Order: sequence, then structure tokens, then C-alpha cells
Amino acid sequence: MLSKSWTVEALWITKWINDHLSKNLVRPRDIVILCKNLKLADLLMEQLRIARIDATYWRSGGLFTDRTIRDILAYLRIFVARDDNLALRRCMKGPTGKGIGDVGVRELRRIAEKYQCPLWDVIVNANRYRQLGRWRKRFWRFA
Repeated sequence: MLSKSWTVEALWITKWINDHLSKNLVRPRDIVILCKNLKLADLLMEQLRIARIDATYWRSGGLFTDRTIRDILAYLRIFVARDDNLALRRCMKGPTGKGIGDVGVRELRRIAEKYQCPLWDVIVNANRYRQLGRWRKRFWRFA
């Protein structure tokens, strides 16, 4: 059975999209909706169809089993909470962390643990730590 709050959420999202499209505030190709629950996604797609909003429904084996989705969520987590060390380490393993490598991350973690601070604080202040000299530019580029 579908929750009433899911229906309200699907209606709200559909209205938001419709309003923004009609005012030319967004383009259809710039809209992405991630749903943790596939039943909510089904309900949302139905509401979009009723509103005559063209949408593509991409469904993987599960939202969090897709590596790309997990990577995107890690970047979003960093935007929301710079002290999310787990998300930060995941992002450093991707293209934005190019050249940092396991040794750089290990050194970064060692310093953060020593000073009991988030990895992000060490990254943005990498010039203060002599032992990070070889990674300073890469950390700056990452940040």
C-alpha cells in the first residue's frame, strides 16, 4: 500500500517541475530525481505522466548498488557536511582526486587524526603541513 505522504511528495515534485518548466527556470534535461524507494518512483512517474511531463525512468538493480549514484551522493554529502570523512575519501578515489593516491590519503588521515580534525580542514590548510608538500597542488585542485 502506498503512503499518503508519498502521494503528497509525488504531487509536490510534479508541481515544482511543472512550475519551473513553464517559467523557463530549468530545462527538462537538467532535472534528475533520485528515489530511494522504487514504489515512490513508480508513483512519481505516474504523476509526471498525468501532468504530461515527458520523463525517462532509469531503474537499476537498486539505487545504492550503482557506483555512479554512490559517487554522486558522496559529492553531495561533502557539500552538506565538510566533516564527512568517509564521503571525502570516496571522492578522492575518483577523477577529482587524481594524483593523490593511497599514500596521500594515508598521510592526510594521519595528520587529521593527530590534530583531531576533519580531513577537509587538513586539505584546505595543506600548506601548513610540511609532510603534505608533494600533494599540496593536488589537494588544492581537489578542494
